[in-house]
Amino acid sequence: MGFFTSLDGMPQWAYYIAKLNPVTYFIEVVRMVVLKGSGFADIKNHFLIMIGFAGLLNGLAIWNYRKTN
Repeated sequence: MGFFTSLDGMPQWAYYIAKLNPVTYFIEVVRMVVLKGSGFADIKNHFLIMIGFAGLLNGLAIWNYRKTN
């Protein structure tokens, strides 16, 4: 979601689902850098959100791995 259409053009329910997908933030960063020439100050919030997703998902993966071994 957010790859073929912008988040602004989505229905409200699809917008909320897209915000739960870390790929959405990555695609927004790519668009900002490639199309707009944005710098790190412009993408800082998206970058922090992606780091949060990475920490959460890696933490869940480690917890699940420890539980199975």
